[in-house]
Amino acid sequence: HYPLRRQRQMCIRDRNSAGDVGNGSNWINFSMTPSIDWNRCLWNHAGAHRASNDSYYYAKYKFNKGGGDVDQHTRGFGRASSGTTHNQGWAASGYAMESNGSYMTGSANTGCNFKCQSVSGVNSGPANDEGHDHHAWVIFFHD
Repeated sequence: HYPLRRQRQMCIRDRNSAGDVGNGSNWINFSMTPSIDWNRCLWNHAGAHRASNDSYYYAKYKFNKGGGDVDQHTRGFGRASSGTTHNQGWAASGYAMESNGSYMTGSANTGCNFKCQSVSGVNSGPANDEGHDHHAWVIFFHD
C-alpha cells in the first residue's frame, strides 16, 4: 500500500506598475508553462489602480490552457465619487473552468496564460505608490 501523493506547482508574477490601462487592455498578462500534468488549477489576482473622479471599473479574468482564452469571472469594483482621484484595490480568485462549467485540465509542458483585463470603457492610471500594483499566482494540481 502506497500513500497517494498530490503533485503541485506554483507560478507567481508581480507587476510593479501596469501604467495607464485602457478598455480592453490587461492589468495582468501572465504566461507560464507547468511541468506537470494537471487536473485542477487555482488562480488569484490582487491589484490597485488609480481611479478618476466618478469612475468605476470592471475586471474580466481569462485563462488559456493552450487552446484560446476562456472567460472565468468578471468583477466590478470601486467608484471614486469625490472630486479627486484615489487608489482602488480589488482581489479575486477561482478555479480555472471550461466554458461548460467543468474544471480545466492540462498537460505538462503546454503553455498557459492568465489575464486580468479592463472591460470598463475608461482608462485607469497606475497606483503610483510604493510596492507592486498587481500580484498574481497560479497553482497547478494533480491528484
